[in-house]
Amino acid sequence: MNFWRASWAGLSICKKLNRGPQPLASDPSIAAAWGQQIFGHYSQVSRSLEVADEDMLGAVIAILRQVSAPFIQAAVMETIKQSGWLLIDVDLTGRPVSQSDQPRLC
Repeated sequence: MNFWRASWAGLSICKKLNRGPQPLASDPSIAAAWGQQIFGHYSQVSRSLEVADEDMLGAVIAILRQVSAPFIQAAVMETIKQSGWLLIDVDLTGRPVSQSDQPRLC
């Protein structure tokens, strides 16, 4: 569940669950809202994803896309409504700019 919480909170890496500027893992009101006393450490998430097979990772990605789609669509429509256009910047080279650009979930 920590992976989902990190994703829904918009965190770019799971480490921010415990070590971010406002760590979710140490916020008792957020834990209570999820019906938990405390959250596990982000390293548990990383270890779980590391041993996940391709089918499991594909399922995680599919769920993230499904959950994110309405928010992305709303943001796109709001941008078009406000400015009358939408700029899409696409890099077709596929070359990573830095190590942090490598695809990873957590």
